[in-house]
Amino acid sequence: PISQAAEDLNASLGYTGKDKIKVTYNAPDKADNVDDQVNLLDEELDRYPVAVGISIVDLQACQVQFDLATDSEIPVVTFDSGSDYQGVAADVSTDNVAAGTEAAQRLAEEMGDSGEAVLFIQDSKSQAALQREKAVTDELTANVYHMDELSNMQKTVSDEINAGTYRPKDSELPDGQLTGEDIVAADSITEDQVVDYILAKHPNITGCFAANGDSVKLAADGLERNKMEKKVKVIGFDANDDEIQDLKDGTVDGLIVQNPFGMGYATVVAAARASLDMGNEAVVNTGYKIGR
Repeated sequence: PISQAAEDLNASLGYTGKDKIKVTYNAPDKADNVDDQVNLLDEELDRYPVAVGISIVDLQACQVQFDLATDSEIPVVTFDSGSDYQGVAADVSTDNVAAGTEAAQRLAEEMGDSGEAVLFIQDSKSQAALQREKAVTDELTANVYHMDELSNMQKTVSDEINAGTYRPKDSELPDGQLTGEDIVAADSITEDQVVDYILAKHPNITGCFAANGDSVKLAADGLERNKMEKKVKVIGFDANDDEIQDLKDGTVDGLIVQNPFGMGYATVVAAARASLDMGNEAVVNTGYKIGR
């Protein structure tokens, strides 16, 4: 979408040669690597671009960089996951509150308006994740787990295993408190084992909300491993190939489908307009649909 937007703008505005709009793309090594994103933003600002578009990993990060951009008259457009920073030229995103609310209402319908639910949220820092979480928890009571807090959960799981109060699925460990070579280290606990632990602690759940594609896969795979997929209704965000297949198979009962092409395209347009002092809507809502 970003290259298509640049191509279309150049064609419609007649920009050629050095005047052509050029878009470069950069990203942290992992989606939730805050430090890497901040360092990359520093590097990009050092090149003095005419505008910057950014999907922010941590709502509280990048404030210093945004101040520097403002001082250098480099407009900043946020997309997908935004910021409370007052100087942002535009925010291009899904209405996460509306989408999260509809997801919660659909999950409640699927659950029969009663029962216990678990929420798998991709992180505890980004605006998109926090908005979706709040929208869902405003509609229904649920147990919330943030997947970026895995290290804390690893210790919780290993502590219970070592104390003899929990045993992983298909474990060959002896009963009771572990000692010596049997003691399980926290960093040996996998992400799947954390999900299995959560499901074991909530054996009576009938509903699950997952806030992005990775969280949906974690939840769906975990429910299948624990033979809970038939009794637990799942509503999630995004629509990658795995999710679409799970929807077809009935493992997932509904998906909030965003508009990533429109989001990327509109971000380039908003950045170009901001660089020309043409102004933008403060929020550019790129819409969503719910598939079921």
